[in-house]
Amino acid sequence: MFHLISPSERTVEKGKKLSFPPPGNGVEAVEIDIPAMVINRNGECLLFVLNCSGKNPSKGHEYEPLVAAAAMAVYRHNNAARQNYGLGIIGQKVMYCIVMIGSAPVFYRVAIEFYVVEHMERPGNSLILKKHVPAVSDQGRHMLFQ
Repeated sequence: MFHLISPSERTVEKGKKLSFPPPGNGVEAVEIDIPAMVINRNGECLLFVLNCSGKNPSKGHEYEPLVAAAAMAVYRHNNAARQNYGLGIIGQKVMYCIVMIGSAPVFYRVAIEFYVVEHMERPGNSLILKKHVPAVSDQGRHMLFQ
C-alpha cells in the first residue's frame, strides 16, 4: 500500500488522541489513545497502531471492541480532515490497523461506512473486522506481556 505513496506525501504522527462520541444524548465522548498513525498530506489516516499490551487474549481479554471504536474515531478524523481541505466526506472506507500485544503484531482490516458510524444506535448495522495473526515458527520470538 505504501509503495504507491512517496515518503514526502506521508508522515507518522505519534501519541494522537481521538475522541469518539458514543451513542445517546448527554453521554461524554471517549478519548482513544492511538500511539502511531500514518497520515497523508491531506491529514487523512492511512494506517493506525494500537498498543494492547496487557490484554492477552488467552486470558480472556478482548481488544476487538477497541479496534472497532478506534476505526470509527479515525474514520471521523479522516472526514474532518477532508472537510478542512474542501473535500467531501467518504461514504465508506477500509481502515488498516496493527495491534501490538507485547511484541506480537495482529493485523486488522476494518470495513466501515458512514451509516454505521453516525447511526450506531440503530439495529441492523454491522462493522466488519478481518483479522490476520501471522504464523510464528519460533514462539519464543514474540512475547505476550501479562
